[in-house]
Amino acid sequence: MVQRRTHNGTGSVFFDISKNRWVAAVQLPPGLDGKRRRRQRTFHSKRDAVAYLKQPVTRTPKTPERLLVSDLLDGWFKARQRRAA
Repeated sequence: MVQRRTHNGTGSVFFDISKNRWVAAVQLPPGLDGKRRRRQRTFHSKRDAVAYLKQPVTRTPKTPERLLVSDLLDGWFKARQRRAA
């Protein structure tokens, strides 16, 4: 069986031996800080991982045109409360 390469930006599926699970990984556009981003999710079967990559995904979160420090702090406080609970 010949393995075919995927097109750029479509993601990849591979088996992680240490976790004993299939991993679906997608490259995302750079973040606000310019660093590369990658989203990974694990699955029990290869079929589920491939199906996840075929789903339409909104890959860039909407950011407001003007980001305020108070907005960042509010988000940070909410995340801290969720982790503490």
